[in-house]
Amino acid sequence: MTAISHRARAITAAAVTAAAVLLSCGLLAPHAHAVAERAISPGHTIRYITPGGASTCTLAFAFTARGHTYGVTAGHCVADAGGYVVDVISGYRGSVVSFDYDPTRRGNDFALIHFGQAPVAASLLGAAVDAVTAPAADRPICHTGVSSGTSCGQLSGQYGVAQYLTTGLNDVPGDSGGPVWTRYGIDDIAIVGIWLGSHIDHDGTTYGRFYPLDHALTQLRADTTAR
Repeated sequence: MTAISHRARAITAAAVTAAAVLLSCGLLAPHAHAVAERAISPGHTIRYITPGGASTCTLAFAFTARGHTYGVTAGHCVADAGGYVVDVISGYRGSVVSFDYDPTRRGNDFALIHFGQAPVAASLLGAAVDAVTAPAADRPICHTGVSSGTSCGQLSGQYGVAQYLTTGLNDVPGDSGGPVWTRYGIDDIAIVGIWLGSHIDHDGTTYGRFYPLDHALTQLRADTTAR
């Protein structure tokens, strides 16, 4: 797990709390004139750049609170220490505030990125992101990744400590960290998770795998307030 200064931790703790509360009520809106291509936004390509090279992932979620902008992605995307993040579409650079990654791939896998005061566009595929909700078994579930695009399927069940498995969702390297989502209301979107990749069961069946976003936001707050 990594973290920045005590002051930044205090700020991000408040930010994560605000995002969780406001989005659960559907009240956190994008900046009025933010355009997804010129702002930090769910579904964007991100590059994690270290002295040893660079890797590509997808951003699951973005929000702003108290004048600071944050993004959430998979922890394994930033597990190599000493790097920084670039939102490829908007060009903004970010720093990793904290991350958690269980190398057994059955537990925690999420990261919080600080993008300074970059603008946020709370939208995905042209629809407003209006909520963070728990996964629901009775509705279609979708995933958007920078490599495979968007695919939809069904929730299969829980896996490991807190992860979920899916069927019918595509997975290609670079998709990791992207938003897992469902429809919210008539035209909007609720993000339910952070895409982690594939899981092959003992019988050879391949599933998609994600970590619930509401759990990640809760644990990121616990991490920042404890340090």
